[in-house]
Amino acid sequence: MSIKIVAAPIATALDLAQLGDRLSSLRLRSPDSLRAVEHSLSRDGQLVAVVCHRHADVVEIVDGFKHLVSARKLGWATLRAEVHEVAGPAAKLLLWQSNARQELTALGEGGACAPRYSPRSHTRARRRRRVYDARR
Repeated sequence: MSIKIVAAPIATALDLAQLGDRLSSLRLRSPDSLRAVEHSLSRDGQLVAVVCHRHADVVEIVDGFKHLVSARKLGWATLRAEVHEVAGPAAKLLLWQSNARQELTALGEGGACAPRYSPRSHTRARRRRRVYDARR
């Protein structure tokens, strides 16, 4: 049995025009969730990189379609992307992994949870920082 070593993903900023979205039909995008992502991007910026893989000469998004749609609507030029150099079935595994993970980043969790548990005197940045520090 042979084991193939896969390189670590490349984190980079990519122009929106470079990002393919041919897998977007496989994902659910309700108008409410699109509005929520657009609001989050305009308020906090991009907290998490979109997950991509290289397909031929195009970088295809695997997870982050709502970010792409929202970034286009907001007039952004680029998005941070995590590009995995995988093909075929391995790219489908990336989609499955991304769906299975379904967790917020420490910064995102601070924004989502803090309003219920923190005094109003704290800013969002302080709440996120406190959550981030607590997880370390």
